[in-house]
Amino acid sequence: MSDSPSILLIDNSNTRTKFALARNGVIGPEIRLLPTKEVDTNRVRVLLEDWNFSEAILCSVADAEKRLALRASIPCPLHEVNASSAPELLRLFHEPEKVGADRIANAAALAALAPLPAIAVDLGTACTFDVVGLHQGTPAFLGGTIAPGMTALSQALCERAAMLPPVQLPSPCPAHLKPNPVARNTQDAMLSGVVNGYKGLVQYILRDISLKMGCPLFVVLTGGDTSLVESNEIKVDKVDNLLTMKGMLVLHGKQTNVFL
Repeated sequence: MSDSPSILLIDNSNTRTKFALARNGVIGPEIRLLPTKEVDTNRVRVLLEDWNFSEAILCSVADAEKRLALRASIPCPLHEVNASSAPELLRLFHEPEKVGADRIANAAALAALAPLPAIAVDLGTACTFDVVGLHQGTPAFLGGTIAPGMTALSQALCERAAMLPPVQLPSPCPAHLKPNPVARNTQDAMLSGVVNGYKGLVQYILRDISLKMGCPLFVVLTGGDTSLVESNEIKVDKVDNLLTMKGMLVLHGKQTNVFL
């Protein structure tokens, strides 16, 4: 089979924006990053000037200004992920138009590529837990939970407590970071509360969802903080930091490689 033209994938989150090319269902291998606060038309054009692509897919949860800048920087047809991309998948939601584009893309990837029921745990600015299962014989986005991400937890702690300093999170956070829960200074005590509390949040919500479902779920981790919750304490079947981009391809009828 001959190569198809490359497709530009843009995952525009609140914290950072990822760019990748997909061809014949294979994403990458190069992923380019831009802090979302720095996204503007000129920066994006410079970042992508040596890439060739015939169309683009945008998945954005950022503000309208950033979405407009991304659209203006792409000189080819651009498709955007939204509720109209997957009406059948979202049929159980009362207000599907309010579901985040990243959650829609993650759910689409699970519906197409994972054994069901499955759950996508996206560990980013927000921490989302999204369940896809079979409803009346066909895949459906069953619902989920949205919690603060680790950075949001750390910011809230210092913003709402006048005597507490900003939490100095390691960047990037090393895998299996587990600060001492009996810390002997304020900074370490705050680091312990944020990191260990975040891990506990993820573990508890996963357990609660599993109990609610009454059956095992295939658990997929994605997002920037996946290394922090990969441990023997949490059953994880797959880590896939391209899950959202794979869902973008699925939603727009493009071939994608399986992640299992």
